[in-house]
Amino acid sequence: MPQMIQPNGFHLGMSSEWVIDAVSANVGQFLPCSAPSLLGEPITAVLCDDAIHGIRNRMALLRSEEAIEHLLHVSLVDDGPPFDISIYRDGEGFGIDAEPSEGHGLGDATGIVHGMLARLEHADQLETLCDMATRQLRALTGFDRAVIFGGGKLLGQSARAGCDQFSPTAASATEGEFAVADTNAGPVAILRSDRGGQSQSRSTLRLPDEKEAAALTALGAKAALVVPLRRDGHNWGHVGCYHGSPRHVGVERRSVVGLFARIIALKIEIAELRRG
Repeated sequence: MPQMIQPNGFHLGMSSEWVIDAVSANVGQFLPCSAPSLLGEPITAVLCDDAIHGIRNRMALLRSEEAIEHLLHVSLVDDGPPFDISIYRDGEGFGIDAEPSEGHGLGDATGIVHGMLARLEHADQLETLCDMATRQLRALTGFDRAVIFGGGKLLGQSARAGCDQFSPTAASATEGEFAVADTNAGPVAILRSDRGGQSQSRSTLRLPDEKEAAALTALGAKAALVVPLRRDGHNWGHVGCYHGSPRHVGVERRSVVGLFARIIALKIEIAELRRG
């Protein structure tokens, strides 16, 4: 069975020799080329020099198998539209996921996170902290609901007017890291050369697995963004954002959510220690 990704972007896989050995079938919707024609081609012959330079620099920063580097608002071909790129190790080679950049960038992403955290400064109780944090997440993503779940408990949630509150059982339904723009969107196959045998489990465009898909159905969500909360090197909980209709959140905004989640995990731990 061919491996699949979501259709809101495209995938390129390349070997350690920078030869394209995997490509999503929809690449022709984004670049002036066909998917079969790219297999076996050096990536330097497909992408423009500025894109190659940026990708090379980000690849040098990949210090572990789990690391993902991003390159924002970059044209992949001369005079082409801007894309947001996610770059990661994929077996002995590398994976590149590209999504069209959002119509307008966030600007100062660090300043946005500082502003979000500043609104939490006077939250001295754990429950207040988590409820306020979920409101910040909803404002950033535009999703109907946001929850913080950790240590087997629903720690906080926020929902737009008219939405029922999640139960603790429902809030715990999704875990791991994934983003889904439209659960009803048709999947896109990955074409591979004989050398391209890597898995798509790490792709930022990956489809939800059966457990994740079932959880989203149970939650009535057509779009979702889930980011783990880490403690002592392990997943301890998650931040979950859910929407009742399709909604795409770009790479830049997802990265801000990821940074915010890391800081919130630390603030939750501090609040728990203070409470004793």
